Amino acid sequence: MAMLISVDGEQTVVEPKGATFSLDELQEYVGGFIEILPIDEDRRAVANDEGRIRQMPMNPVASKAAGYLLVGPILVVSRGEIE
Repeated sequence: MAMLISVDGEQTVVEPKGATFSLDELQEYVGGFIEILPIDEDRRAVANDEGRIRQMPMNPVASKAAGYLLVGPILVVSRGEIE
């Protein structure tokens, strides 16, 4: 089960349309090209690869979960939800 975390802290459970999230789905959730970052052994943060360049606002909830600064909307997924 994936969690979309908006910059205002709103958390929404999302599911892939198929067995795993497609690239198009991931890009739609984060608003552009993606970057996949580790959170822990099983979870990954899917972020906008150009988020800092585009000066997206900090995402405090996702940053706290990851332990480092994340900006823009963040999709937290388990390793099995992405290919």
